[in-house]
Amino acid sequence: MGIQNALAQIKSKNYHQKYLNENKNIYLLGINFDENERNISKFEWEKI
Repeated sequence: MGIQNALAQIKSKNYHQKYLNENKNIYLLGINFDENERNISKFEWEKI
């Protein structure tokens, strides 16, 4: 799954909806892991 797909999936499944009324900052975070290097290869975030 690409990083763009990760954020799109978070939005489409509305994982963040239940936190919208809590008056807190909400960040969506997509992280790609490189299996060969066993480390994070990319990440992307978005503030809601």
